[in-house]
Amino acid sequence: MNGKHTAKLTSHVAGLERRLLLVQVWLNLPNKAIIHWIDLSTNFIQWTLRKLHTKDITELDVINGFPVLWKEYLEVTGKTDSVDIATL
Repeated sequence: MNGKHTAKLTSHVAGLERRLLLVQVWLNLPNKAIIHWIDLSTNFIQWTLRKLHTKDITELDVINGFPVLWKEYLEVTGKTDSVDIATL
């Protein structure tokens, strides 16, 4: 990734973290839940940018097909977006 893309990624991740921290306060979620979501989301952004860079997907795919891409990301990486806060 060049400097322009790195700066854009950093900006997206910072915005994502701010938003998730607001959700944490609003829903009174434990830190472990938010850390999980920040990690999951940051890795999704990086995964998506790699797919864009290799032209496996287009920007339109991201805009119109987010749920499909999210599901594919979870399946390919073996990650889950299910967090049981009762066990954290």
